[in-house]
Amino acid sequence: MANILPTLQSVTEKARGICDSVTGLNFRLPEATQRTEALYKDGIELVKSEVANQPTLKNQVVSPVVDALNSIVASSALQHQEPFHQSLSKAYRVFVELTWHQCWRQKDRPTFASTKQEIIDKCSLIKSNLTKDQAEAIFEYSCARQAGKCLTPSEGVWTKYLGHILELGSAAESKSVFGVLKSLFALGKDLEKEWVRGWYFPVYQLRWEATRITNAQGFGEVITPQLQKTFFEEGDQYTQCLATVYRDLIKSPEVDVPTKKIAVQGFIDLLRLEESDRVSRLVTLVYERFKHPRKVQKKLEHFVIKSDRYWLTRFMILQYIAELKQEPSFKVLLTDTITALLTVQKKSKVLSEKQAIREKLDSLAAEDKETATEIEKCRAFLGVRGGSEAQIKQTEETLQRYLKEQNDITEESQRHEWAQKVLPVLEELDKAEQEYLTKLQQL
Repeated sequence: MANILPTLQSVTEKARGICDSVTGLNFRLPEATQRTEALYKDGIELVKSEVANQPTLKNQVVSPVVDALNSIVASSALQHQEPFHQSLSKAYRVFVELTWHQCWRQKDRPTFASTKQEIIDKCSLIKSNLTKDQAEAIFEYSCARQAGKCLTPSEGVWTKYLGHILELGSAAESKSVFGVLKSLFALGKDLEKEWVRGWYFPVYQLRWEATRITNAQGFGEVITPQLQKTFFEEGDQYTQCLATVYRDLIKSPEVDVPTKKIAVQGFIDLLRLEESDRVSRLVTLVYERFKHPRKVQKKLEHFVIKSDRYWLTRFMILQYIAELKQEPSFKVLLTDTITALLTVQKKSKVLSEKQAIREKLDSLAAEDKETATEIEKCRAFLGVRGGSEAQIKQTEETLQRYLKEQNDITEESQRHEWAQKVLPVLEELDKAEQEYLTKLQQL
């Protein structure tokens, strides 16, 4: 039986049905979750048609779906329903991306500023309420938030970055939106300061193009070129993207078994990635949190997690493996790899990191003592008022240099002292990771 292609009416009705299931008189969360998964699958079918440059909804925009889901994404009634958000975040992200993609494809169709801001605000609100173990939902809402920014970019951004690239005339007719976006990747940090995060467009493009993978050849064309480039090196959302793509490939009935095995190996490769120096990153990130406690409102845990670019990726993969192992059709596929997944993991490095911080503080204390001695010598010479005018000037300059060094040492010591205080949080995160490993062993 041929698949029935989604229509704007069918996906809108599904979205409103989800809302009815969690906002009506009868609170039916399992039903809402099931409907959300079905909506997500419809969204993926629409994505595939866009990637193939044969859009199912050629002259339409799926904004009614986004409008419906906006009513429940940050609903207070659902704020603690984490399992539901695992499903909702996926569907929401796909349809927000479809909305901006369709608007761009149809020559910059405008969107209400209120719609754009609502997406950004609701994603920020629900993300701030999710616990660290909801790695997938956090990632999906992060993507949705960046996608929301692409709806009717500000006039300044459009003039500076997009207008000349999109060439909204006949020349653009033969280009896909992906072709246009490649011109934006090179803008990097300049683009990030004024518009979207630098990671978003590469992640968005890979996720969309990965929907057409069914065999090893497709995997090689879409994913392999990215592995030794930015994605492995950057970590964070880049490697979370790869983990999510691998999970989707394993679950897809359209992907052949050899390619599913490649995706499982991809899990192992991601788990082998290690942060080379968590201490340096921790020192920098936590300093900002303590230096500006009122300005920086994010939880301390957020900064500790960010010190390891691969922590959320590892946690996400461990959850995916535990999830997939529950399904009989995937259990056989994963049985031979579970041992490899376990052996990849290392014991907590917190003890060695504590020692590294302690040694650094001792070194800084010794430097401070030496600098203080030199400062006293300079002040003693200047206090006597002896020596030539040139000697006095040189000593004054030397004194200022030592005073600056002393200030730098004090600031660096403060950074490491603050990092030392939050190491127990890092230890707790490592412990949570080990607990998931124990669950995997039991499976």
